[in-house]
Amino acid sequence: MKKKVVVIIAAVLALALVAYFVLPSLLLKRATDSERKAAGLQQKTALIGDHEIAYLEGGRGEAIIMVHGFGANKDNWTRFAKFITPGFHVLALDLPGFGNSTSLEKASYGIVEQAKRLNQFADAIGLQRFHIVGNSMGGLHRGSICSYVFRESDHPGALQYGGCEVSCLKRNGPKNVQRRTQPAHRRIGGGV
Repeated sequence: MKKKVVVIIAAVLALALVAYFVLPSLLLKRATDSERKAAGLQQKTALIGDHEIAYLEGGRGEAIIMVHGFGANKDNWTRFAKFITPGFHVLALDLPGFGNSTSLEKASYGIVEQAKRLNQFADAIGLQRFHIVGNSMGGLHRGSICSYVFRESDHPGALQYGGCEVSCLKRNGPKNVQRRTQPAHRRIGGGV
């Protein structure tokens, strides 16, 4: 009788350990896949130099690159993206060094380097014009890429500061900066 109780307790503990270590990752994967599907996003990759950048893509219309914050990843945008994909081409990426994108020990992941990589990412996937939004550290990167694009590149892009959009069209000078005062949330479908 004692042996049966010990065996049952051992089996219950073993099942509890399996559930603790295996099921959370399975449940997280299912939830992540469900959120991506609801937003109409598919996972893809792009090669930028030595870095493979993982990103989610979906929707049609003007392109919006979504940049996550520090310690986050591309999936932080999926719930928001489901409201945007009906009218916009959404690209939510893992910055190099984060999430499923390549992290190289000797590479620099400073603001300027990441801005260059964001510009290269846009070129690699064929974007001629895009909007960029960021959360936390991603907001810092959105400002940096516009500055970089404006100074160093012929790549057109757009950037949102609060309620205004600044379009970075070319490096030919300030005459190419367009300012719109219409709040961003009204342009993308209201109340988002």
